[in-house]
Amino acid sequence: MPTGRFRVAWLVAALPLAAMLSAATAGAQSVLQPDFYATNSSFGNAVAVSRDGATLVVGTGCVGVSSCNNGWASVYTWSGSWSLQQVLRVPRDGMSRFGLAVALAGDGNTLLVSDTYHDNYNPGQVHVFTRQSAVWSLQQTLSSPSAGDDGFGTSVALSADGTTAFVGASSSHCPKAPYCGAVFVYTHEPGGWSLRQTLREPLPANGDVFGWVVAADGDMLLVGAPGRNCSRGDWCGAVFAFRHDGQTWQYTQELSAPDPVGNDQFGESLAIAPGSKWAAVGAPWRTCIWPVTCVGAGRVSMLALDDTGEWVLWRHLVPTKSVRSGIFGMALAFAADGNTLLIGQGVPNLARAPSAWLFRTDRGDWKDTLTRAIYTPSTTSDQVINTRIAVAPAGDTLFVGIPTVESVYLLANQP
Repeated sequence: MPTGRFRVAWLVAALPLAAMLSAATAGAQSVLQPDFYATNSSFGNAVAVSRDGATLVVGTGCVGVSSCNNGWASVYTWSGSWSLQQVLRVPRDGMSRFGLAVALAGDGNTLLVSDTYHDNYNPGQVHVFTRQSAVWSLQQTLSSPSAGDDGFGTSVALSADGTTAFVGASSSHCPKAPYCGAVFVYTHEPGGWSLRQTLREPLPANGDVFGWVVAADGDMLLVGAPGRNCSRGDWCGAVFAFRHDGQTWQYTQELSAPDPVGNDQFGESLAIAPGSKWAAVGAPWRTCIWPVTCVGAGRVSMLALDDTGEWVLWRHLVPTKSVRSGIFGMALAFAADGNTLLIGQGVPNLARAPSAWLFRTDRGDWKDTLTRAIYTPSTTSDQVINTRIAVAPAGDTLFVGIPTVESVYLLANQP
């Protein structure tokens, strides 16, 4: 397994936001915390919100926690306030990472929960849950078609209609290329879920970790391979684009930074705006010199879909220089209108730094953007090391999960 990198800090789920956000604006219910078995669970390690903003799922995953043997996923529903609907668990022997990654269908009634690295010898699993009459039940468990620990479930994505599942297996082995990675595509039919296709890079290389993150919208799919090397060093990163032709997913292009450097990890995070016109790619470790300093590190590249159906670099986004930041781009989420992008970050050894950044284009072309820093009460220098960032879109509320303090903060839109 490649070493020398981290799965980092917070989750952000977002919808249309137009003002400075802070936890104080969320009113009386400004934070969600587990009320049972909460110690060292990494609650807040994964977040997914339905497109109508009425269903919220929070995963644990026990990231970096040796004392947590079984994770879980908590489902909340909105009816004037957030209330716990059900806790989902699939107890297993060994070190379970249930809840490491989660994905919801658009209507909030189909849910993927990954359980990767649940022990040291067997591949991971992805559990499919469905909701009927306000009750969740396990529909099917998807297992890796590969032998051994291939990181099956490192990342998950679900189509809006809940009938196509994408499962990243970033440690999957290719001939002569260990840890090249893979993405398995499943479809739901009357007989249940079945493996439809296995996606890999055209030229797999050792340590690419293809499938580290996946993002899908309509007939578009982007797959991150942040471990891919380049002429300027290791872990430059790359993103691979696929498009559905009505029958299968076809590879269309490889994307990389125009000015790559070693340890960029371009493709560590991904997001596609609804409608597939815009996409964002995070390179959070760019200019980071660990553990000396990562202040000011990171960049997000905006991609535009041109008339030929190819992704082209549009511009780069960086934080406001007057605000100290770092490892910018660890998590990405577009709002439903495609004109708002939330960017998570992790800032080791830097107290009172923003948890995330809000970028918005009022003209819809991303040429001019409005930039705001987003803070949470728990932002301190010792709460972002050895944790993990992920982002999921929501409606008009921003959810920031910080697993090191077992919390998901609710940040409301204020005019």
